[in-house]
Amino acid sequence: MPRLSRRGWWHCPEEVAAKLVRISAKTADRLLAPKRRGSSMRPLLLEQIPVKKVAEEWQVDRVAHWGQSTAGSFLWTLSTVDIATNWWEGEPVMSAPCAVDAIRRRLPFRLREIHPHNDNSVLNHLLMDYCRENRIALSRSRPLKKNDNCWLEQNNWTHVRKRVGYHRLSGGLQYRLLKDLYRGWSLWRNYFQPVEDAQRGQSASPLRRAGHTLSAFRWLRASLARRRARV
Repeated sequence: MPRLSRRGWWHCPEEVAAKLVRISAKTADRLLAPKRRGSSMRPLLLEQIPVKKVAEEWQVDRVAHWGQSTAGSFLWTLSTVDIATNWWEGEPVMSAPCAVDAIRRRLPFRLREIHPHNDNSVLNHLLMDYCRENRIALSRSRPLKKNDNCWLEQNNWTHVRKRVGYHRLSGGLQYRLLKDLYRGWSLWRNYFQPVEDAQRGQSASPLRRAGHTLSAFRWLRASLARRRARV
């Protein structure tokens, strides 16, 4: 906390900063417990969505660009990754279903399943209705288990935070700039940058177990070629 204050990344009263330095992890968990439980309506929604420990398809998460304060309006990034090919797409968020639809129309393959975490901002009735209308399966991670979406969490750092940073973003101009940035970055990353295999072990293909690295687009082409050979 003192280091963040010296660098100008954190602004709060000295009394609050002193309490945050002294507070223990157990006390913080106890104070935050009511917020983590969510509303009484959440169980009714979550009961309709199956839980998966390891997603097989498209992982989805939101990254906030609120800077140092959550007050007012600010932009979010919808960060998504396909587990099979490591294909990544990002989209500035005004509405989660609208951002998912914009990404889905850019994909070179059909989106069959969406796997978000349990955050209210992503997993809600709007997303569930969108998936039902477009015949897309919907699953979710285990509560409070961020490692279930570990591949996406890594991409949130390399593709969002390292490119955009932790500054506050808001307004139409920054929305358009962020949209153009993600469009160009995803093209370079998916078609030209080699990526490692996300599915290691015996389930991976012989080509991947041999240690080859290809771009996401080349992994996709290799996958299609193997499927055609089986037919």
